[in-house]
Amino acid sequence: MTEEHIEVLRKLVEKGLNKIQKILIAELACNKYANVTAFIMTISSKYKLPESTIRWNVNELKQLGIIECGNSKVKGIPVSIKSSWKFLIEVLGDAHEVKGGEV
Repeated sequence: MTEEHIEVLRKLVEKGLNKIQKILIAELACNKYANVTAFIMTISSKYKLPESTIRWNVNELKQLGIIECGNSKVKGIPVSIKSSWKFLIEVLGDAHEVKGGEV
């Protein structure tokens, strides 16, 4: 992927994902979480956001097919970025602008 392609994708991602979704992707790129509940609780605490807000954004990323995780019927699946979307990590780079645990 050329720098030009990355820049075009970065602009598309910036327009299509909200700040919390970018934070969630960045967190998953850097850390492993045993399950979706642990992920939601950790992110909620770290960024001082309501768990319901994190859960809604996790569900949006899941519906888009960007992340995979368990649900009420299938438990214990680690939260992760699907391999077909790993390029988002490179595209986002530091675009999420997360500093000091603030949104």
